[in-house]
Amino acid sequence: MSARVWVLLACFALAVGAQNVASDASAASAAAPAAAPLSATEWGNLYLARRDYADAVTALQAALQQPQTKVDRAGLYNGLGIAYQQLNNLKLAERSYKNAHKYAGKNARYVNNLGTVYFMQRKYKNAAKQFAAAVKLDATQAVYYVNLGSAEFGRKRVPQAMTAYRQALRLDPDALFPQAGSGPVVRDVNENDTPLYHYQLSRLFCSIGMIDDAVHQFRQAYDEHYPKLKDSLTDPAFAPLRARVEYKALMGLPPNPPLPAVTAQ
Repeated sequence: MSARVWVLLACFALAVGAQNVASDASAASAAAPAAAPLSATEWGNLYLARRDYADAVTALQAALQQPQTKVDRAGLYNGLGIAYQQLNNLKLAERSYKNAHKYAGKNARYVNNLGTVYFMQRKYKNAAKQFAAAVKLDATQAVYYVNLGSAEFGRKRVPQAMTAYRQALRLDPDALFPQAGSGPVVRDVNENDTPLYHYQLSRLFCSIGMIDDAVHQFRQAYDEHYPKLKDSLTDPAFAPLRARVEYKALMGLPPNPPLPAVTAQ
């Protein structure tokens, strides 16, 4: 999994950033005289939406210099964490998420986001602890279970990982696919053991009746030369897959016998 995060020179960046925000706001005001200029917070959120993370940091840092409520400060620090994480500065991302948690108290989103930093540092035990805490705070979000499963897989606790993934799929059938979810989401944990990851996902999909997805994952395990593919020949969980032509072709088994001809009497 590729990591994304960064760092900025504090005093210089804040001074220049405040000027940039002010000039951008003036330009926006000139273009639309009737509209009030955007605040530093609004510019920060706009830059985040545009994935302009460097400018987002500048604007959000400027916003933090202004009087804010605890809730607003928590949101600003969370935004900073996301920006830093996307720019590959995990140290500042971690600090920002911890500050968000400090001002917001028990907030599942900020707890989850801190977990993604630990995950990117391959501190899987710490990551799992954060994701489990996020689940405890809000058990309705499939993404927290996906992240928990990924961290447990990183710890080589495969049964626990599959249990978390199963719960994610109960909440959202698309939870394990890249287009699902929003915000910092742990993905591609399979870098630790790609063939095993695909094999176990194939097994999981079989057990819940998502056979097309099971075929796809099994093929990836095959392509990655998973050494224990033959276990699927006797594993009861793979029974639905064993009936598929694609599986038989991969495993070198004879195809399904043709149906007997139908004749009129």
